[in-house]
Amino acid sequence: MHRHLVIAAALLALVGAGCSSDPSSEPAAGTTTSEPGETTSTQAGGEPGALVIVDFAFEPPDVLAGEDGTLTITNEGDTDHTFTMNDGSIDEDLAPGATVDVAIGETGGFHCEIHPSMTGTVESE
Repeated sequence: MHRHLVIAAALLALVGAGCSSDPSSEPAAGTTTSEPGETTSTQAGGEPGALVIVDFAFEPPDVLAGEDGTLTITNEGDTDHTFTMNDGSIDEDLAPGATVDVAIGETGGFHCEIHPSMTGTVESE
């Protein structure tokens, strides 16, 4: 019986050691590791030219316009939203399930007129 307890304790110690990690050794969110010790910045979620509205957030909040300067915005939530450039140059309504392509002239900040806490920025490639 004692032998089984020792084996069980050893297994638990091994499992615990395998599950723990040192968070300081892992790359920060929004980065990828190319070579050991070398990190490069990446765009959080999505690909250039694509922006998704999920619930009450733009994903990713900081997005790159596509090579042709367009941005495809899709509302995957259950609520009406807008994609509005802070300078007023673009103001599109997006019902749930709607998708719209916009030509980004000037890069900069954007928001949802209905939900002002929803913000982000768009940059050119």
